[in-house]
Amino acid sequence: MTNNTQSLLDRADAERLRQFDKWADQGLCPHLVFNDNGWWAVTFDGGGDMSLIEPPPDGVFTAIVESTQWRQTVVEAIDAAIAARAQAEKEGLVETWPRLKTWPRYEN
Repeated sequence: MTNNTQSLLDRADAERLRQFDKWADQGLCPHLVFNDNGWWAVTFDGGGDMSLIEPPPDGVFTAIVESTQWRQTVVEAIDAAIAARAQAEKEGLVETWPRLKTWPRYEN
């Protein structure tokens, strides 16, 4: 592999990872999930503890993964999620919310 090819691959991988920040900025909560049988998925569904403490304490989270979301590699899983989100946005099927930059403070 040439240096130029490796450089292009590194940039492509970095862009895939930056996509998670973009989704979070849209108010989404993307999760990269691995099952112990070698499959990867990116899902936006699930739930768990939410803490206003920085950094967050230990907690439990449950991710909901549809069977069609599983892929054999992490790259395939991320690419599939990018394509699916882009298609859903194109069809007007998703809403986004801006990420809170600071948590609201509650008065006693």
